[in-house]
Amino acid sequence: MTHIIFSFFLFLCALSFGQSEKAFHKVFTEQDGLEIDVIKAMTFDDDGFLWIGGKILDIRTIVLSDKQQCLQRFNGSSFHTIYFPPKLGRVIDVEQIYKRFDGKFYLKLGTQEGAVLTLFDPYDLSFAKIQLPKTPSFNPITSNVFYYNNQEYILTQIDRFITVNILEKDLSLVPLFTFTHDENKFRLDPTSVFIPKQEYCLIGDDNFPVSIFDWDGTLIHKYSSASFITERDSHGQKFWIEDVFVKDSIEFVFFSLFTESDVEKVPCVCVAKCLVLRV
Repeated sequence: MTHIIFSFFLFLCALSFGQSEKAFHKVFTEQDGLEIDVIKAMTFDDDGFLWIGGKILDIRTIVLSDKQQCLQRFNGSSFHTIYFPPKLGRVIDVEQIYKRFDGKFYLKLGTQEGAVLTLFDPYDLSFAKIQLPKTPSFNPITSNVFYYNNQEYILTQIDRFITVNILEKDLSLVPLFTFTHDENKFRLDPTSVFIPKQEYCLIGDDNFPVSIFDWDGTLIHKYSSASFITERDSHGQKFWIEDVFVKDSIEFVFFSLFTESDVEKVPCVCVAKCLVLRV
């Protein structure tokens, strides 16, 4: 199924590799060199090559296999495989490929020892591991990398405390502020979103309610925690951000559930069952 879905993306990008205006469709499988079973991240480098990351199912601990997790580069007809070095630990999957201003990639990796963030150079194939906060009893946890106003940001977590950090070009983290909530579950994961604006930022995921902070970390507004409290007879629907996209410099945000009362204090307007954030 994954390979069939992936063929759709190859169909869309085929024109960028060919000289002909005629589009073509081809399904790529393991026999063609596609090793990744579940594709979770893709991006193009500055030369137009497509980089692919995700999960190889045979890497699972319940499967006895000598396979290694990898990145793959697609040139329009064949795949080039790059394996991760031992210094990154046993990589389970690739959760994000984020292209930096200089063409290098931030890779967010899942490992048995927790999250790993590394800077990858697609030209010399080098990896530079970024130091993430951790404790002896708490493995590193991070969000994806987010961009705003010529700067990258990342959220990190220790115990029940989440910190908003600037990710500097020299790979250091500069903490801006830290917050916590008292929900049953409070943990960054791939659904975590960080939406920065000039005077405030929105933070949330499917584990804790959407919260609005100013840049000093003062909580401006937090939506109801009731639906995030797990109880045996709980049937509430969580109010969380499912997706964000930008079109014509306008940022659209889709929530899993909202009513007029939900959006009363959101700095946005409602359009076609999604919210348009005001600048």
